[in-house]
Amino acid sequence: LFLIAIIAGGIFIPWRYSRYRLEQQQQLAAEIAAENDRIEKRATEALADRPSLAVYRLKVEVEEGAIALSGKLPNQRLRQEAEEIAKKAAPNLQLDNKIVAVEVPVDPEQVTMAVERVTGALNQIRGLSVVTEYAEGKVTLEGTVTDMAQSEIIVRELEQIPGVKSVVSTIKLSPLTLKTRIYFDPNSAKLKPAYGETIAQIEQFLSQYPEKYLKIEGYSDRVGNSKKNQQLALQRAEAVRDALVEEGVDPRRLEVSGNATPPPDIESNQPLLLSRCVLFEPFEPGAQ
Repeated sequence: LFLIAIIAGGIFIPWRYSRYRLEQQQQLAAEIAAENDRIEKRATEALADRPSLAVYRLKVEVEEGAIALSGKLPNQRLRQEAEEIAKKAAPNLQLDNKIVAVEVPVDPEQVTMAVERVTGALNQIRGLSVVTEYAEGKVTLEGTVTDMAQSEIIVRELEQIPGVKSVVSTIKLSPLTLKTRIYFDPNSAKLKPAYGETIAQIEQFLSQYPEKYLKIEGYSDRVGNSKKNQQLALQRAEAVRDALVEEGVDPRRLEVSGNATPPPDIESNQPLLLSRCVLFEPFEPGAQ
């Protein structure tokens, strides 16, 4: 019996060890596969998030410490753009860029679909609302943005679509941008130079919407004399009005007022700075 036990042990122990090694290898392989899947998903989503690449079918594969890109793009610039995105998504892996840059005949229907996809992707950006129409190589672009710099980005993205020869934009600044506020120091109605860009943006809005007039409402904190605070609030509104007039805005389109209290949405427990401000409200003269 002792001999049989020794023989059985000699067989069983190596078998258990081999099985343990196999289970460890299988677990490691599963973890590597899961991590590869995560990297592939991250890189694929990053490529899809770029409007200029979202219209193309690109494949991402990760194996043996490398990330491989494959598919077709119309030029080297987009090929390089895809490579840079993949590097950011997987900075610790080697990159094998198998994407082929080829010139392909342009199908007007495909271009229309590409313009629609890019438009849809752009409209996911907060504050953007644009409409596009494609015909004979030209994209007509309409809508509103919260920052005119966004319009340049939109035009650039559309111009990158193969088959698009020109983009005509009539984008305007959204009225929502006038929810901005200009703040002042205590006992001061002096407009800070840092608000120069804000003033320019408001002037741009009024230029784009000639039917709009603008209420400029000054406010004050509750510190000190109420009469003095109202006068100070009015001076703040007038300072903003004067800055807009210097930018070329017709003063007849600007209506100023001063309030000895904070804005309605500011609570007494909030910082006093939030009370010392100027607010804007666009309106149409006949609609008040």
